[in-house]
Amino acid sequence: MSQSNKVIEKYLRHYAEPNTDLSQILPLQKSRVYRQAVVIPAFNESGAFITRLQGLRSNQLTLFIIVLNGSEDRTEEDLWNTLVPLRHLQSTQKSTLPLQANNKAGLPLYFFQQPTHDFLVLDLISRQPGSQSHYGVGYARKFGMDCCLWLYHQRRLFSPFVRNTDADVSWPADYLTSIPEPILSSDKASALLYPFQHTAVQADDTDACEAAALYDCWLRYYVAGLRWAQSPWAFHTVGSTLVIHLQHYAIQRGFPKRQAGEDFYLLNKLAKSGDIIQLTKPVLGLSNRSSARTPFGTGKSISIIKSDSQASWRFYHPDIFKQLRYWQQRIATLYSPTTANNKVGETLPELPPFPQEFTPIHSALTALKIDKLLLHGRTHSGNQAAFLRHMNIGFDASTTRKCVHWLRDHYFPSLTFSYLCEQINAGTIPFIPAPPSRISSATELSIYMRQLESNTAVP
Repeated sequence: MSQSNKVIEKYLRHYAEPNTDLSQILPLQKSRVYRQAVVIPAFNESGAFITRLQGLRSNQLTLFIIVLNGSEDRTEEDLWNTLVPLRHLQSTQKSTLPLQANNKAGLPLYFFQQPTHDFLVLDLISRQPGSQSHYGVGYARKFGMDCCLWLYHQRRLFSPFVRNTDADVSWPADYLTSIPEPILSSDKASALLYPFQHTAVQADDTDACEAAALYDCWLRYYVAGLRWAQSPWAFHTVGSTLVIHLQHYAIQRGFPKRQAGEDFYLLNKLAKSGDIIQLTKPVLGLSNRSSARTPFGTGKSISIIKSDSQASWRFYHPDIFKQLRYWQQRIATLYSPTTANNKVGETLPELPPFPQEFTPIHSALTALKIDKLLLHGRTHSGNQAAFLRHMNIGFDASTTRKCVHWLRDHYFPSLTFSYLCEQINAGTIPFIPAPPSRISSATELSIYMRQLESNTAVP
């Protein structure tokens, strides 16, 4: 048995959600093998996204897994509205029923077979209330991905790369066909990221458009700062843009069952076992609608910006990324063969002094107890390359964000958008070149930063 199969089998035995093995449920011949799969959680969505999915180009048999999920405090109205996509499919497609055989939890499943694509609808919202972990988008994504992992293990799914997206996304016609074959045939990438832009639900809602553009700028500004700081964690963590490799998914034990942030925490782990590749096309359109579906994220942030006014939204001070850049460049100098041979538990020098101008990052690292990571890295790394990997994995995306927040709270207060624009126009932000023409709105800056970002992606 290959190491890959062992990893997947271990996950399916110990970490997969119950009732995600569809081998005895799906009414399919074994010869019906899917070339690719897409997982889409849906809560309070109309059936319009089903029509959009059916319009996507594909010359390969595709399985769309729709996971109808809800929050713990869902109402009867939420339940009715969330089942709308299922009723849409039932009214337009012929469903193969029943799908309750060998389904011990009695989870309602619905299957709709078409020549080039099938829909599998998993109704999680109608089930009896259980533990809190059975609610939210993290659980929904994990349930859908676990189904895909079973199918892949049983050779009913060909591609190990599974797309994860959301029901309110506008997918280009080539969403299913545009990823270069050399990437899809490699197992070095643990995840691929589609480029994105926020699009208007209502074009005449200027407040929503500007709020979405401001949030878009905030996302890109942070990633641009990390990239300039030479952080290995400089990538977006937007759940609706993900393509995840199933082997790496199993290695990292799947999506965390969180109400929000499941994309950030999974990508944080996936980047430790493989490459995170940013694609250049096609560009996905993310909805600019306000939402209270999750405690934080795109919809919630846009809602806050609209209600509190754009003037209250803040951007990290660029000097934070200067401090991080110094740290990333300094890490390699902290290794030496003599310390690598010391015994575990032996007292080693603490974090060495930094130049005075980098006192803030030294203080932040001390507060985050990086000396423990440094000690462990020195005593468990046989060479500098191993030491660097150890330090970068320990100082991961989550720790990096904690460091950024510590620097913000103790040294570098965040900037207003208007002040940030002044600095960008003046060319004083080291990781954002001065634009060719003056920028005065969030929409203009969003467009400009998308152009800059596309230059760093994989064609």
